[in-house]
Parts: sequence; C-alpha cells; structure tokens
Amino acid sequence: MENENQYLVTWQIDMWASTPEEAARKALQIMRTPGSTANVFEVQQAGKTEVHKIDLELRFMFPVGTRVIVPEPDETDIHHYSCQGHVIGYHDKYIVVEDGEGDAFDIEPHRLSLEEEEE
Repeated sequence: MENENQYLVTWQIDMWASTPEEAARKALQIMRTPGSTANVFEVQQAGKTEVHKIDLELRFMFPVGTRVIVPEPDETDIHHYSCQGHVIGYHDKYIVVEDGEGDAFDIEPHRLSLEEEEE
C-alpha cells in the first residue's frame, strides 16, 4: 500500500515464569484479558531512531474532538489560565488541547475533566 511504513511495535512487561514460553503465554493472556491495561506501546519506524510511546487508553478516554476543561496551570505548564478546549492530538504521555483562542499545549490526562454536554 502507498504511504505505509514499516514499524517495530513493542509492549513490555516483567514476568515471572518457569520457561520463556510460559512467560510469553502469560503475557499474551494479559493482553487478551478484557479491560487489560496492556495498552501502552513503543513504536519505532524502520531506519529511524525516534521511539514514540503510544497510549491507546488515552485515545479511548479522550478521542480527538472531545471537549475538556483545563485546570489552573501549575509550575510545569505553558498555559496561563484555566479554560475549556478540545483534544486535537497526543504527544507521548500527554494530550494536546486547543483552547478557544487557537493556542495548543500538552497536558497530563489526569488533570483534565470532560466538559458536560448541555441538554
């Protein structure tokens, strides 16, 4: 297919087992368990050095377009006020939010709350 690239996708877990095969089977069981937290992967494009940490749970909890409330900034933030905004993407372990003025910034997902929909 056009525009496709080759990627190395890895998921890691420390596992206690009697054999390598048993460890692999236990890991597979964890990945296939409904509600599993096995949703963070490291992805590297073939021939590149940059490794992306992709958290698929973030994409489920905060899909692009989701309206969110951004809290007052702390000492690590680049935004200067609390606001309402919407999710426009993801950057490693952060969610990228755009505010009403068109400014975008990264923020930790645990600090966001969903904007209540009006009835």
